[in-house]
Amino acid sequence: MANYPKLVRDLIPEEISRRGAVPEVRVARPDEMLSWLLRKMREEVDEFQSAPSSEELADMLEVLRALAKSTGVSFEEVMRRCDAKRTVKGAFDQGYIIHRVTEPPAT
Repeated sequence: MANYPKLVRDLIPEEISRRGAVPEVRVARPDEMLSWLLRKMREEVDEFQSAPSSEELADMLEVLRALAKSTGVSFEEVMRRCDAKRTVKGAFDQGYIIHRVTEPPAT
């Protein structure tokens, strides 16, 4: 059972209507969109954690696209920065977990 209110994809209200149900819908104001998108990302991460799948990853990616747009950043810019960081700092392929860092004594 869904928890409402919730942000949904653009075609979901139409899909609900086609099956004979009546969705009560409003459009998020621009000043509240970021909050709704962050809430949606948490929902998608929780769903992925419960049942990892490419579908849930795709949902998270679509929310990420919308987050970029809502903050005035192009998704292409996000991907360029992602690639640049991977080049400089690496990815997460090795799975390194740092437990502690001991700094050298000051000289």
